[in-house]
Amino acid sequence: MQQRLNSIESKHEAMIHDSQYDYYGKRLATCASDGMISIYDVSNQENPQLLHSFRAHNAPILQICWAHPKFGTILASCGFDRKVCVWKEVKPNDWQEVISHTEHISSVSAVSFAPAEYGLCLAACSSDGFISVLSRTQEDRWDKVIKIEAHPSGVNGVHWAPATALDELVPFFSQILLTCFKKDVSGNKGKYLPRFVSGGSDRTIKIWAYNSHSNTYENVAEWSAHQDWVRDVAWCPVFTGSYELIASCSEDGEVAIWALDREEFIETGRYSSPVRKYEQKVEGPAWKISWSIGGNLIAVSYSKARAESSILVLKENENGDWGQLAKFEERDPQ
Repeated sequence: MQQRLNSIESKHEAMIHDSQYDYYGKRLATCASDGMISIYDVSNQENPQLLHSFRAHNAPILQICWAHPKFGTILASCGFDRKVCVWKEVKPNDWQEVISHTEHISSVSAVSFAPAEYGLCLAACSSDGFISVLSRTQEDRWDKVIKIEAHPSGVNGVHWAPATALDELVPFFSQILLTCFKKDVSGNKGKYLPRFVSGGSDRTIKIWAYNSHSNTYENVAEWSAHQDWVRDVAWCPVFTGSYELIASCSEDGEVAIWALDREEFIETGRYSSPVRKYEQKVEGPAWKISWSIGGNLIAVSYSKARAESSILVLKENENGDWGQLAKFEERDPQ
C-alpha cells in the first residue's frame, strides 16, 4: 500500500543531515552541509512555516538535538568543523550561541542531551575517539566537562539511558553498585545513575555509567556488535520486563536490538552478556536509528541505489516479537 507523506520545502542549499522535533512536536529543526540550522513551525502539518534560519557552523552540520523545555528553548549542534555548539532562543526567532566547545581534534559526529533529571547535560562524540560530557553549572555557564576515551578508531553515535530512579529498577540494592557508584538512595538525593551508550568504528557498543567518586564515566559493558562500523545507537525510553533494550545499526546495513539484564547490573555494576533479541538487514548502509516514545516502534534511516533516502519502521507485537511495519523511500529524480 502506497502512503503519502507530508513534505517541507527546505531552504537549505546542500544535503540535510538531520532533523529533530522539539519536545512538544510543534517545531522542527534541520541542519545541513551548508552550515545552516533552520527552524520550522509544524503545528499545522498541512502548512509548515519557516520561522528562522541561521549560520551555526562553517562546515557541514552532522546532528542537532533539542534540550528539555524546562531549561528554555535550547538546541545543540555538531559538525565537521570539530565544534559542539549550544544555542538559546533569547526571544522569538533570535538564536544566540551560549557555548562553543572546541576541544575535539576531528569531526564531531553526534550530540545527545541527557534526561532533564540530570540537569542540563550534553554528550558529544567524535571521530577522534573521545566523548565529551558538558554540564551547565550556572545560568549559561558550561564549566564542567568530562572527556572519555571511548572508541580509539572513532565514535559515531551516543544516546542516554532514560532517567529511572534506582528504587524503580529492583526492590533491593546491591552493595556493590551503591559502593562503586557512591549512590545514596534515601529520599531524592542521588537516586539517579546517569548512563549512556556509544557505538564506534571499532564495531563495538559500549555502555558508560557515572561514578561520582572519580567524577568520570566508567565502562560497564562492551561487546562486538556488528561486522562493520556501528553508525548509531539508541536506548529504549521504557523498560521491557526485566530487561533494558538498545537498538543499533551499522555500515553493512544490519539493524539489531539488544537486551540487557538490568538486575545483573544492579547486582554487579556491569552488563556482562547482552542478548541479540532481533536482527534485520536493509539494502544499504544504515545511518540513524531511533525509538518511539512508547518504546514499541523503531525507525531506521538508510541509503540504497536509486533512492535518495529510505526509512524502515519496526514494531513490537503483543508477544514481544519484532517485525517490519512499514518502509518508505524517496526516489532520486535523476
